[in-house]
Amino acid sequence: MKAMARQFGFTCLLCGFSLCATLAQAQSGARQRPSLTASLESSGAQYLLILDNNSDREFRGSVRLSLGKDGSHTEAGQLALVLPPNDTKALLLKAVQASGDQYLLQIFDQQGALVFYKVASVRSVTGATPGNAESVSLSKGLPPSATPPTVANAPPPAAAKEPPPPEAQIKVRLIAGAQENDSFVLAFDLAAEKAILNATFDLVIGKTKESKPVTLNKHAVVEFKLPEYLDSNQIVYRLLRKDGSVIAEGVTEMDKLFADDHVTVADIRTDRVAYSPGETARLTIALEGISPHGFKLEVIARDFGGKTFFTDTALGAAGEEVKEKEFSFLLPVDVKGPVVIEFKVSDGETTLLFDSGEREIAVKEPKGT
Repeated sequence: MKAMARQFGFTCLLCGFSLCATLAQAQSGARQRPSLTASLESSGAQYLLILDNNSDREFRGSVRLSLGKDGSHTEAGQLALVLPPNDTKALLLKAVQASGDQYLLQIFDQQGALVFYKVASVRSVTGATPGNAESVSLSKGLPPSATPPTVANAPPPAAAKEPPPPEAQIKVRLIAGAQENDSFVLAFDLAAEKAILNATFDLVIGKTKESKPVTLNKHAVVEFKLPEYLDSNQIVYRLLRKDGSVIAEGVTEMDKLFADDHVTVADIRTDRVAYSPGETARLTIALEGISPHGFKLEVIARDFGGKTFFTDTALGAAGEEVKEKEFSFLLPVDVKGPVVIEFKVSDGETTLLFDSGEREIAVKEPKGT
């Protein structure tokens, strides 16, 4: 089992995508960026925002939330944010001024720099709100000041600089190539209320810099093939007018595109240790993870000579946490040697490969041989 996504794998697919050591050297001595993750859940008409500070430093800044569907979002409000080091907060949002099943979340530091950007489906949950959830109200305009409850005599945070309303929204996707060894593609979905003509889209990944012309008539897609080797984990992108002024920009990280929101195979179980030719084999594949676009699980069974005698596909819904998928198939009466089970798990929309591998099933020798 390769379990590539779980290990920031995809190393073999990107021909030595070993960024850890490179990034450690490149970032030594540089100012440490905050390490934040966030997600949005809904239960009925309530929205719950989950925020994680994965670093050893306190984070101060602001959150801006937009809600909508089909790539079009309306600002729902914003708030000031203080996250203690290595802490998780669950915020029950009040005064939400928009609705929808998709969200755009932006987090800015105190200098107004964008440090987190995410576009995803709102995860629908059932049950009571977590007991540790803190009720907060979203506001329009500048978010209210926030004072950390755990820090005594802390100086008041500087007022967060409100970014201007974006003329365009940008969503980043990673798409697998058509063939197994093809390069991955970075796709940028652009959306705007008004047409934007003769614009330019710039992409920077370390020393790699590319630009493409784009005309945005409410919706457009710009794609870039990833180079064979990458020297940075950070992706910086900007949409520029003809005069060079910035329409929209953002920053994301390559490992997040690979690792966030993925589904992998945790275990493969059979109802018997070994089977005789002609018997029915029952297979249970245990899964872990969630994909906002859903997922596709492909299963192939081959005899020891490489001949395929069974194929099947199971699908998972967007945002659904699926624990197991079951398959059953009849072994050929003339099957010999172990049966090879091959599996592939991929994103339901982008076809990005999450996980793949093989497992052998023992076949008993016919009596009298």
